[in-house]
Amino acid sequence: MKKEEVLKSIGERLKKAREAKGLTIDQARIKTRIHLNVLKAFEDGTIDECLSFPYTKGFLKKYSDFLGSNTNELSRESLSLHKGPQTAPAPMPKAVPKERLRAAERPARVYKYLIIITAAIITVSLALHLKHAGQRGPSLRTASVRKSVTKQKPIRPPIAKTLKTTAPAARRGSARPQAKEPAEQSFSIPKGDPIIVTLKVKRKVMIQAAKDGNVLFWQLLREGSHETIRARDRINLAIGKIDDVEILVNGKPLVIHARGPIKDLEITRSGFKIK
Repeated sequence: MKKEEVLKSIGERLKKAREAKGLTIDQARIKTRIHLNVLKAFEDGTIDECLSFPYTKGFLKKYSDFLGSNTNELSRESLSLHKGPQTAPAPMPKAVPKERLRAAERPARVYKYLIIITAAIITVSLALHLKHAGQRGPSLRTASVRKSVTKQKPIRPPIAKTLKTTAPAARRGSARPQAKEPAEQSFSIPKGDPIIVTLKVKRKVMIQAAKDGNVLFWQLLREGSHETIRARDRINLAIGKIDDVEILVNGKPLVIHARGPIKDLEITRSGFKIK
């Protein structure tokens, strides 16, 4: 029997069974929840145009069970249309021995362990590098801060001690011997006026200056520079070489006959003297 005839016969039997139950095809759709087009295709004998065989077999069993038809007979008839050439079943794969499975898994485990060890080494190296950098950084910054503080705020010894050690050494090669006898000069500055000393540098010279017992500066003055000092009672000067500087007291030049380094030149309202 041809395929079309078999499907037509199956469809007619399904339709008669439905009508015998007094159901419309739409009512059958609601009861079975099978799409209306599928039911129509079954009863028209054109189901092979809508569905593949596995779906056809499943829906046919469900519909025939609902209608109370001989499900097994309908299934056999439908199955006969889709039988193909018999083929031998594929042989079952042989079981792989456990030793071969372990040998195949061994390289993957080795690679896994190598990756873990490499990551651990990189992590430890990075941590040590950051720790070393953190220890080294603060010490460098501390050293730079100390260096800058030392430059900005030098320790200045008392004027008497500085005069004894530093002033002669600044001009050791060319300094002339200091006058043995102390030199003095008298003048008078009114009490209401401050003592004003102006230093005009002819050639660079080391000078330490103090006023009223407080050290003002101790530095190397460059050629052509001017320094003005105001005091209430006295001004003390230590000069590396008196020939390299001109001294004015309240606008009048100070005449000093001594030569070479001056350890302590004290200027007061009544005059000056070299100690």
